[in-house]
Amino acid sequence: MANQTAADLSVKPADHVTKYRRIVTAHDENGNAYFAEDKICENAFCMAGMPDFVSTELWRMEETPADNNGKYEDPAKEFILNPPAAGNVIRMLEIPPLKKDAPPTVHRTPSLDYAIVIKGKTVAILEEGVETEMEAGDVLIQRGTVHAWDNRTDEPCIILFILNAANVIPQLPPR
Repeated sequence: MANQTAADLSVKPADHVTKYRRIVTAHDENGNAYFAEDKICENAFCMAGMPDFVSTELWRMEETPADNNGKYEDPAKEFILNPPAAGNVIRMLEIPPLKKDAPPTVHRTPSLDYAIVIKGKTVAILEEGVETEMEAGDVLIQRGTVHAWDNRTDEPCIILFILNAANVIPQLPPR
């Protein structure tokens, strides 16, 4: 899967999709802290052309340690599935109830991901049909495995993702 994925810029998020207030701090020229931003995050991207399947890109860090100097600029204006090679990304993903005839999108990211269910329920699916149900408060540490998400309920599921750069796991030979 390419780094640019199924985010569809031509489709706008549905009005009912959750909006997130993003507050960002910075330092002025005298070193004093201030709020550089306090507004609804505009970085909301529709996935697979679905207006209620939305990824809100809250922040992207190109490398660690972070450089907190200089003028604040929004680093997450575009959707890129994978985190930067030496950095991370934090996003909120709202997964609608998926249509019964639409299979979940199977993918793999070269990252160590923390997936925290904030609201609702989802099913985390691995290869060979291995799966586990998750609900609000559950945390999955996803270590570069092939996976998918399936919302089998009638309500949206919201998951907070923090994707951290990791070594790429080589493809294993067929079994």
